[in-house]
Amino acid sequence: MAAVTQQYVDSLPPIYRDVLAAFPEISPTRNAGEGLTFQTLFTRLRRMGRGESVSGHGGADRKRPWSYEEIKEACHNMEKGGAVKIEMGMFACPTEVGEEIIALLNEGKRAPKLEVPPFPPLVGYSEVGVENAQGDVSDLAKGEDFEPHGPAAQ
Repeated sequence: MAAVTQQYVDSLPPIYRDVLAAFPEISPTRNAGEGLTFQTLFTRLRRMGRGESVSGHGGADRKRPWSYEEIKEACHNMEKGGAVKIEMGMFACPTEVGEEIIALLNEGKRAPKLEVPPFPPLVGYSEVGVENAQGDVSDLAKGEDFEPHGPAAQ
């Protein structure tokens, strides 16, 4: 993977910088790779006053908010470029490249990687079923019909 440089990030069109910079602003406690929906990005970018600079009446600059379709298209373009992965058709999830860009847009601050230790196996448990004291696997675990036992079965 080629290194992401500040020069590259600075050369990105404003919509891509706005969308990627919004991730830590919208979700400050998110972990690396966790995505946001297009709708969330659209709503929050609009509230943050982000958008395209346009000349207003009398030559004054103003921001035209990014449309939902522009944000959605930008996310699909970033997927083609390797910066995000679109999941479930609506979540933009930053890739490692996307996280590098986000860090450079966010003064070098990185989202932590989610690291959960493996779950220790239970002694006596198998994927097929639970073994009894004699080492036999229960009838339920073998997929055999269950015959109820005890007072409730009568």
